[in-house]
Amino acid sequence: MDRISYFVDDMAPYLMIAFPIILVVRFIHYFSKRKNGFQTTLFHELLIILYFLFLVGLASQTIFPDFVNGPDGLKIVESEVQRFNLVPFNKIKEIKNAIMYDNVDYVIIEVFGNIAIFVIIGFLTPLLWKKYEKMKNTVGISFLISLFIETTQIFLPRATDVDDLIMNTLGGLIGYILYLLVKKGIPHFSDRCKADNRKNQVVGMTEEP
Repeated sequence: MDRISYFVDDMAPYLMIAFPIILVVRFIHYFSKRKNGFQTTLFHELLIILYFLFLVGLASQTIFPDFVNGPDGLKIVESEVQRFNLVPFNKIKEIKNAIMYDNVDYVIIEVFGNIAIFVIIGFLTPLLWKKYEKMKNTVGISFLISLFIETTQIFLPRATDVDDLIMNTLGGLIGYILYLLVKKGIPHFSDRCKADNRKNQVVGMTEEP
């Protein structure tokens, strides 16, 4: 829990900066598209904002530098030595060592964390946009986001690991499967999460009597 609290506290400044920017961008998007019949809902827009805030939070932990407020003002925190792993499934050996030395935090963050983060992406992406309702599109965007992160980290003092790419993509696939279960079990909820650009129609938002 301490590690989770640390990550949340570290994300907070980035999220506070990103929130008004996302709001402005969504307003501009809506007013620029509504002449073509674009329709949306408050529910859809709230989910969109949460989705992009989540991506900002992810970037803050994988790409953006860390800052510390010292006596001389803000300074970039020196990160750990850069590490590369281009051997698939090398993390299995690292997990065994972590378990042997009772390093539970490593297993939670490096394995379950890498999968769980992209479960959210794999679930929300098709939930919000029709074009990602096909598995290849959602798993593909999960792969591309992870690839962008891992490629960017090559130029940063961070760890670049092909196993992270594999686990992130797996997380995207699991998230997509969860989306299919929700779509089948609660179709009305799935429909109302999307906006539509057919004039005078909002998918799944018919007013209840």
